[in-house]
Amino acid sequence: MDDLLHCRAAGTSLVLDLSGTGLPRIVHWGADLGASAPGRLAGLRAADVPQTVPNALDEPVPLSVLPQQSAGWPGTPGVSGHRAGRAAAPAFTVHGTSVQDESRSLTVEAVDPDGGLALTLELVLTGAGLVRLRAAVTNTGDGPYHLSELTPALPVPAQATELLDLTGRHLRERAPQRHAFTLGTHLREHRIDYLKWDHNRDLVDAAAHHQTTAAYRLMDELRSRHRQLEIESCASGGARVDLGVLERTDRVWTSDCIDALERQRIQRWTGLLLPPELLGAHVGAPVAHTTGRRHTLDFRAGTALFCHFGIEWDLTAASAAERARLAEWVALHRALRPLLHSGTVVHGDHPDPALWVHGVVAGDAGRAVFALVQMATSVQSPAGRVRLPGLDPDADYQLAPLAPGDRPEGPVTSALPWWERGVKLPGRVLAEVGVQAPTLFPERLVLLEAVRL
Repeated sequence: MDDLLHCRAAGTSLVLDLSGTGLPRIVHWGADLGASAPGRLAGLRAADVPQTVPNALDEPVPLSVLPQQSAGWPGTPGVSGHRAGRAAAPAFTVHGTSVQDESRSLTVEAVDPDGGLALTLELVLTGAGLVRLRAAVTNTGDGPYHLSELTPALPVPAQATELLDLTGRHLRERAPQRHAFTLGTHLREHRIDYLKWDHNRDLVDAAAHHQTTAAYRLMDELRSRHRQLEIESCASGGARVDLGVLERTDRVWTSDCIDALERQRIQRWTGLLLPPELLGAHVGAPVAHTTGRRHTLDFRAGTALFCHFGIEWDLTAASAAERARLAEWVALHRALRPLLHSGTVVHGDHPDPALWVHGVVAGDAGRAVFALVQMATSVQSPAGRVRLPGLDPDADYQLAPLAPGDRPEGPVTSALPWWERGVKLPGRVLAEVGVQAPTLFPERLVLLEAVRL
């Protein structure tokens, strides 16, 4: 059999390269090339090999109908799985092919003896000129094989202009929808509404400007075609949080360090430029993997509370009590989000550099939430007064601790007299005189809520 298989139907040609022991690849899929004698299209294979360019593999890696990382394919693999952590990159070798239906149907049998897998591929050019591709993987090895995904691939012709989409919503899964063929079909197929734009590389070389403008163009293209898409910029400690990125993204990831103490500093200064809703912040595990520090759940959650709140913690490793406490913080963020992400950010001046005061005041000054953060051991004890800025000076407020951030932990023998029931004071007094703050251990925080009466 010729190692180039030419299938024809309904004005469509499909040319398959069957040379060697690798999986078949499609050389041409498109307009009918007409009848051809065996060997007449042999030059098509050589004409399809691209040049080698800088920063690429030494040898071009063709896209087979089931891409393999073991063959050098750098994109999404056709088979994703493992056998107890092994055999994660199958390497199939073809040992049999058969052609049926007047050279319009191909069956390929392949094996990976080391991985203990067998593969059957069926590729058909139907009488209507459509291509149908099926793949089946069989476990022939010892023990179970966990197959995560089986994804055959068909190259898209450069002349493709239209996408016929059958991935509809509930009750319309099989309703054909015609769309212009665009970037981002992955987003459409998998219904992704959010992506994190990661670029952990310092942009200091001569090509930095070209790379940056190219990234902007790609974001613009994705946004123009997927209006619902949210993009979060993430890049080496905020190195790509520039004005161009801010115009194109919904929020930024300020640092891969999620240590709550470090995040207090990072968010304090980044917050001078950006509002809290643009700062991604997560509740991490008890021990920060970036620093090895251990923090209480309340300190971790209270640090993330004011920003775009998320969780970066394996909750299967958390206790029932931790999950219940975390649920309280999640509920608080949801309740406060309209205030936190629409109000005015304020920072209070305090003579002790170890005690930080920050908060958000509603636009009408009717409500405010403040955090008192003990960053280190204070030079004085007890903590002394804290002043709460931003309130209506002529209005009276009820000031009280806000659960779940209402549990002060510190080296004290008695509670603050006003802590249990709160205190009623004018906004001017709270801003100019303040109230006694709880004395806290280092790396602890409490929350206060002020409500206009």
